[in-house]
Amino acid sequence: MTPSPDIFGALRSLMNRAELDEGARQQVWSLASECAQHQPEYYAQVVAPYLIGFAHHFQQALTTFDGLGELEQAVGWMPWARFALSLEHTPLTVEEMKALGQSAHLAGLTSLRFWANQIGAEGAQILAHSPYLAELPSLELWSNDLGDEGAKALSQSAYLVELRSLDLWGNEIGDEGAAALARSPHLVGLRPLDLSINRIGSDGVKIMA
Repeated sequence: MTPSPDIFGALRSLMNRAELDEGARQQVWSLASECAQHQPEYYAQVVAPYLIGFAHHFQQALTTFDGLGELEQAVGWMPWARFALSLEHTPLTVEEMKALGQSAHLAGLTSLRFWANQIGAEGAQILAHSPYLAELPSLELWSNDLGDEGAKALSQSAYLVELRSLDLWGNEIGDEGAAALARSPHLVGLRPLDLSINRIGSDGVKIMA
C-alpha cells in the first residue's frame, strides 16, 4: 500500500525529534486520528505499525479528552499511547460513575480530572475500588462534595498507590478526612496533596504537617 505523503511525511518529521513537546504530541494525535478515521486500512497497515516503533514518545498524554467515548476510540486506535481524561462541570450519576470505574480504558491514563461533577463520597469510593486506576499518577477531584467519607475511601484504596499528585480542592473535608489521608499507607508517594478550601482545623493541620 502506498503511503499518503502528507500524513506520513508529517508524522516522520515529528517522530524524528529527540523529544515531543505538548504541541508536537497534539499534532501527532491530530494526524493519526484523522488517518484512522478517514483511511482506516492505510492507518492499520502503515501508520500504526510505524508509530508503535516510537512508543518512548508516548509516555506523556498525547491529548486530553472530555468524554469516555472519545477515550475509548483513541485507545482502540493507539493502545500503546497514553491519554488524559477531564470531566468538568457535568453532574455524574452513581451509575455513570460505576460505568466509568469499570472501564478498562482508564488503564494507562496520565491524569484523571473531575471538576464540579457532584460525585460525592460514593463517587470517590467507586474510583478507589477501580483496578484500572492502578497506574494513575495524577487525580484531581475539585469541588465534588467528597467530605470526610470520600477522603477516607481514597486513603484506603489499594489501587491508587501510584498517585504522585492528588488535588482535593473544595470538598468539605475536615480533620478526620485529612488525618486519614495523612496516615494512609497507600498514598505515601504524593507530591503534592492539595487540600485547599476545605474544613480542616488546627488539629488537622498539625496532623498534615
